[in-house]
Amino acid sequence: MALHMFKNMTNVETISDVVGFLAPLSVTTMKSIKLSTMQKKVDQLIESVYKPVEFLKYSSDIGVLTTIRTAMYYQKFESILFASILSIVTCIIFLVASELSETGLVMPGQFPFDETAPWIFQIIFFMQFWTIFLGCIWVGLFDLLLLGLIRWINVQTSILQSNYKNCEPTEAKRDNFIVSKETFNRIETYDYFKVTEAQYKIKVFIPFEIDELNVDNDSFALRLKSCIKNQKRIVNCINNFNDTFSLTLCIQIITSNAVTCFYLYQAAWAIKHNKSIIKCCIMFFSVTTELFYYCIYGTLLGIQGDALRESQYNSSWNNYLNREVSNLLINAMIMSIRPIEMKAGYFFTFSVQTFISVLQRAYSFFAILNTMMN
Repeated sequence: MALHMFKNMTNVETISDVVGFLAPLSVTTMKSIKLSTMQKKVDQLIESVYKPVEFLKYSSDIGVLTTIRTAMYYQKFESILFASILSIVTCIIFLVASELSETGLVMPGQFPFDETAPWIFQIIFFMQFWTIFLGCIWVGLFDLLLLGLIRWINVQTSILQSNYKNCEPTEAKRDNFIVSKETFNRIETYDYFKVTEAQYKIKVFIPFEIDELNVDNDSFALRLKSCIKNQKRIVNCINNFNDTFSLTLCIQIITSNAVTCFYLYQAAWAIKHNKSIIKCCIMFFSVTTELFYYCIYGTLLGIQGDALRESQYNSSWNNYLNREVSNLLINAMIMSIRPIEMKAGYFFTFSVQTFISVLQRAYSFFAILNTMMN
C-alpha cells in the first residue's frame, strides 16, 4: 500500500484511501507489539488494578456493590458495542469497498505480478480479509483492556473518596463483609434503570485488603493511614498505566486526526462524484467512537481526582488536631496536588476538550485540503 501511495502522490483520492487503511493497521500492529513485548509489566498492572476489586465485591455495603454492578453493566455494554462496531466495519469494508474498487480488492496496492489472475486474486483477497479481521480483534482486545483498567481505577477512587469521608469511627463503622439478606436480595435484583442516587451512597469504611478488615483498636489516624496507602497504590497504577501505554495512545490520537481528516475528504469527494459514502461514514464513526471513549474515561478520571481532594478536606480532620493526623493529612494532600490524568505522550491528556480539539483540527485540515483540490 505504501508503494502504491508513493507512486500516486499527486492523486489525493488515492492517498486518502491508502492512509485510511494503512494508519489504523499500523497503530494496531504497534498495539499488538506493545502487549507482546511488555507482557510481564501489563500482567502486573492488571493484577494491581483487579486484585482489590476481587476483594471489594464481597463488601456488605449496598453502595459498594451497586457501584461495582454498574461498572460491570458498562463493561458488558461496551464489549457488545465494540464487537458490533468492529463486525460492521469488517462487513462494510468487504461488501462495499471491494465492489467499488477497480481491482476488486479491498485495500489498494502495488504488486510485482498480475493480481487479476484468479488464484492469485483469491490469495490476496484472503490475506487482506485476514489482516483486517485480526486487526479488528486486536483493536477490540486492546481498547477493552485499557478502558477496563481505567474503569476499575475509577471505581476504587470513588470508594476511596467515601473512605476519607468515613474516617471518623464514631460516625461510620468498618465494613465486616457480612452481607445481609436484604442487601443480597437488592443486589441480586439489580436493574441499572431503577437504581436511585441514594443507593450509590457508601455508609461504612471499606477495607481494600484483608489486613484492613479485622482491626482491634480502630481510630481516625489508622483509617487515614489506610486511605493514604490505597491512594498511593491507585496513583502508582495510573502512573504505570501512563508509562506503559502513553506513547502508543499518543500515536493513536495523531493517526485518528489524520484518518478523520481523510475520511471527511473521501466523503466530500464521493458526494461530489455521486459515489457511495457508506464506507467513509462507518470508518469515520468507528474512529471517532474509539477516541470518544478514551476521552470520556480520561475526563471521568480527572473528575474523580478532583473529588478525592475534596473528600480529604471533608474527612473530619478538624476533630483531631495533633501532629500525627496533621502529617498524614499533609502527605495525602501532597499526593493530590498532581492531577490524576490519563495521558497520551507528553502533549495530550485524554478529556472531552481533547476530543473536541481533534475534531476541530481534522475539520480544519479537511477544509484546507478540500479548498486546495477545488
